[in-house]
Order: sequence, then C-alpha cells, then structure tokens
Amino acid sequence: MREQIAEQPPVVRRRSLPPYTQYQPPSRKRAGRSAPTTDDPNEDDGEDPQPGRMPSSARRYQVPLVQQQQALPPPVKRSIHPLVWLGAALFIMLVGWTAFNTLGSLLQAWQENATYGYPRTFQVEANVGHNGRTSHFICLNLRGEMQVIELQSGHPEAAKIYTVLVLPPDQDRVPCTLTFTDINGDGKTDMLVHIGSSTEIPMYNTGSGFQSQPPK
Repeated sequence: MREQIAEQPPVVRRRSLPPYTQYQPPSRKRAGRSAPTTDDPNEDDGEDPQPGRMPSSARRYQVPLVQQQQALPPPVKRSIHPLVWLGAALFIMLVGWTAFNTLGSLLQAWQENATYGYPRTFQVEANVGHNGRTSHFICLNLRGEMQVIELQSGHPEAAKIYTVLVLPPDQDRVPCTLTFTDINGDGKTDMLVHIGSSTEIPMYNTGSGFQSQPPK
C-alpha cells in the first residue's frame, strides 16, 4: 500500500494580530515580573509606577562581620612616691615661712613708721640734775648716726649733742629710745640708749653732761 499524505489547508492569520516580530527579552526594569500574557499594543513600555522587586540574583546582602573585641586590661593606678609628698610639704613650709617673715617685717616697719616717723625720732623729758632744771631729750637716727640732743627750755646755751653710735647708712630705719637710771650707784641719774631691740649703750652722768666712760 502506498502511504498517502493528507494535504492540510493553509492557516489564515487574523488581521487583528500584530505582525510577527522577533522575540525580545524582557527589559531589566521589569526583571522579576512575569511576562505579559497578551500582546496589547496600548500597553505602556515606560517605567512601572510601582517597580517590582529586584531579582534574587541581583540582591545584595550585607553580611555582618563579627568582631571579637579583646578585653583591655584595667588601667594601672600610678602611686605617688613618698618623696614627692615630702618635697611638696617642705616647699609649702618654705613658702609659708618666707611669707610669714615678709609679712612680719612689713608689719614691724609700719608700726615703727607710725610710732617714730622718719627719720626715727624719740622724745622724753627727765630731770638729771643739769643746772637744776628739767631737760628735754631727743634721740635721733640721722642716716645711721645715733644722736642724743639735750635741750633746756629758755636756755639755749645749755643745749648739748651726744653722738652715741654710728651705724651703716642702710640702718637708717632702726629706732632708738632712752631710759634713765643710776647705773654705777654714784647717786646720779645715768642714761641708757636703746638701739633697736637688742643693743643698749650706757651714758654716764658727769653732773653737767653725759659721757660714754664712767667718771673717775
């Protein structure tokens, strides 16, 4: 028997279908979405107002890096050497001692200026038996030269000046004072010159004046 091949009639294409086009892969903007099921020519090829998810092959995952932080040792407390404390204490004592001495010197100078003025001057009256009258004494530190001036009111001719001691010129602020007593026990009133707070110089009464040596 011979094989007979049936002839099929040609397929008539509908006019409403678009012309045959070559298949194009989907755009990347539509990656992850399913291909359209219809060939609607009115469909917009622009961007989708709601873009789809990125394909799983294009997703980026941030893999956290686990960093093991090593525990730092606690800070070492530095102890201060005892000699440092000793030095600080000595320094504070030295500063305090210097400030105390300076303050004391300033206070003493202020008191002496208020009491004796400048040049340092001290005045007193005493009856020492000269000419039978009371004498007025002035003890003066004149640029380091200690002088005692004896005056008698109404009798300028009886004035006397005694140079007791000469100090360096930088000792012009040392005060001097006078006291009167019988030093050698001869019945006459002698004079003691006090220079500062530690020096005493006796002046012996001769009956008409004073001298540094005891009368014979």
